[in-house]
Amino acid sequence: MTDEPRNWDLRDLTNATMEPLAGFSCIPLVAPEVEFEQRAPSLRLNLSQNQLTRLPGAIFEIEHLTMLSVMRNELAEIPPAIGKLKNLRQLNVSTNHLHYLPYELLELLRGDTKMTDVYLHPNPFYTPRTAGLDRMRQRLSENEAVRGEIAPSPDRNVGTTHGGCKLMARTPVQYLDSCGETYSRFRLPSTPSPHGPILVEVEDLEDVSSPPSSDPRLSQSHPASRIEAPSRVPTLIELALRACYDSPELASVPALLPPKAPAYMTRHLEAALAQKETGGWNCSVCRRPIVVPRAVWLEWWDLDRRRVPGWSVGRLIPFLRRGCSWLCVPSTAGEGVA
Repeated sequence: MTDEPRNWDLRDLTNATMEPLAGFSCIPLVAPEVEFEQRAPSLRLNLSQNQLTRLPGAIFEIEHLTMLSVMRNELAEIPPAIGKLKNLRQLNVSTNHLHYLPYELLELLRGDTKMTDVYLHPNPFYTPRTAGLDRMRQRLSENEAVRGEIAPSPDRNVGTTHGGCKLMARTPVQYLDSCGETYSRFRLPSTPSPHGPILVEVEDLEDVSSPPSSDPRLSQSHPASRIEAPSRVPTLIELALRACYDSPELASVPALLPPKAPAYMTRHLEAALAQKETGGWNCSVCRRPIVVPRAVWLEWWDLDRRRVPGWSVGRLIPFLRRGCSWLCVPSTAGEGVA
């Protein structure tokens, strides 16, 4: 293979199809008076208009992938494993069914990025409710106007800029129990809205006195509210699922469950298989591998287009974060997480 960019357009997309691309290397270039010159390969992968419903994890193992286009497909989610593509320069995920993007992509964008072109629209992204967003903007303006505060603002993480990207709003946390059932009153929308954008509640970070809507530790309607010290120690269910996840026989495990096994175990094992095929999940706070998140929430970030001329991205893009425990959640003090 030469170092010239290559375009690929594949319809039958599987991990087996993608894996050989990860092993591509350049043919050394021989020049006069130089024994050889080795160059890094540059791969361009075009999967546009293929009616894809998911992306195989093997794509994200292609170290030298510099362009990825999955526009005009049927994708409902971009796998978190996209954060592995450190050499990516161009990305196009427009014209799919995306309600949010993985937080790992935001980390890729705001880090020491090589990206020059990112295309995200159109997609039916979750939209923050106007009332909550207006309160956020007002407090942000007030905080920016104040200098030399005696005490830090409780919402100082909102408006924080990282690598040209600015956190503008977030939802309350959707807490889940060890079986994966939603525990908190707040939950992210699970069904599409037939009319217009999908509006999502925005957390009022100044209102720290009403956590029952988002914090199960203080809820008076659930026995778990008596838990005094939640920890990051994985549950037994999570440990069992991780052991199954690491097994090469994961696809066969659901059929081996006894008839009286809880229904959620079959559901989680099937979810674990889907995660494994798309590259897996990690806690977006402590980076621990997870199968069943204990907390999920959205953050809307303003991707500053002035940072890199030519970026075709909108403002306030929602990114989904997953926590492995009730402690891996946003904090009202500090830089965004506990």
